[in-house]
Amino acid sequence: MGSLVYVGGIPLEEAHSAVTIDGKKVVDELERIGYRGTAPSPSPGPAPYAYVELHIEQGPILEAEKFGLGAVTGVQGISWTEVTVNGQANHAGTTPMSLRHDACFVAGETIAFVRRLTKEMGGAQVGTVGAIDLDPRTRDSQRVRRWPTR
Repeated sequence: MGSLVYVGGIPLEEAHSAVTIDGKKVVDELERIGYRGTAPSPSPGPAPYAYVELHIEQGPILEAEKFGLGAVTGVQGISWTEVTVNGQANHAGTTPMSLRHDACFVAGETIAFVRRLTKEMGGAQVGTVGAIDLDPRTRDSQRVRRWPTR
């Protein structure tokens, strides 16, 4: 987002007002860590000759391969999917397994499927399920309300 603001792709105010997945405003977090800065963006004056944006996402790979520096050879395309799985609430102790419709079980199987699928596809393919919200939070069957994947 920082580089997008720098090149004029989105206004600074829009980036500052963005809210993280855990409900925090970007500007508040920048202030909290002392990294809000005072320079206007984009900077006045001539455009830079070149712009390099450093990333550390490959850090674990470089460390495992014993490299201090690496060149990125590919980029990722992100697809976010939010899924709702509806189940049927029943008594957890007396409902026979053949009559259960547990959303949490389906969610678990789907999470395992995402992992198996990425391994089967091979290469640099990745898949992640980042969060699950259960509603209601009970020992009885639930409905999985919010389930973002990446």
